[in-house]
Amino acid sequence: MTQEMIITTEDCTGCARCVKVCPVFEANRVETGKIIVDPQNCIACGACFSVCRHDARDYADDTEVFLENLKKGKRYSLLVAPAFALNYPKQYKKILGYLKSLGVDHIYSVSHGADICTWAYITYLKKTGKSGMISQPCSSIVNYIEHHRPELISQLMPVQSPLLCEAIYLKKYMGEKNDLVFLSPCIAKGLEIKDENTKGIVTYNVTFQKLLAAIGDSY
Repeated sequence: MTQEMIITTEDCTGCARCVKVCPVFEANRVETGKIIVDPQNCIACGACFSVCRHDARDYADDTEVFLENLKKGKRYSLLVAPAFALNYPKQYKKILGYLKSLGVDHIYSVSHGADICTWAYITYLKKTGKSGMISQPCSSIVNYIEHHRPELISQLMPVQSPLLCEAIYLKKYMGEKNDLVFLSPCIAKGLEIKDENTKGIVTYNVTFQKLLAAIGDSY
């Protein structure tokens, strides 16, 4: 968890509102009057964005490199979070069509991965008789447990997130050959995607906000 996902900008005043809502106190340190994020401890939950009044936080994703590679002729297939249509009900079809025009071959909904994930949960619980397990769709929660509450690791469901369930299904059973890109509402998915345990099955995390900012009115 050393990748720097959330960045403090020069607009930080050191007001410490972000520290008050951060679930990991150690994820913040003070340097020259600014609250700096420690990537060793940050779980990339994004809570600090909701309280910052100075636009002093930014985050990293893979939008820029994804679009650059599309322009160079690289082919990708896109995994789309169901929240995309919900957040952009009037634009999402045009945006996805625009991405296909740039070189995206196939588009898949992660809702199918959620169905796989749910089936796996039910199967596991019936088989083992266990209950009260912690689900894994939220990368921030998994990061928090792995790095700050390791005593709870045994309580995590041994099932991948809906994103990875879908990616594994596509690669293993559907013969998908392209690199997979996640169109995502979540900063922390970048940590999940780049975790060595996920074996690079998904290549990029492209967030809604960064993508729309990058393409502007092009679609």
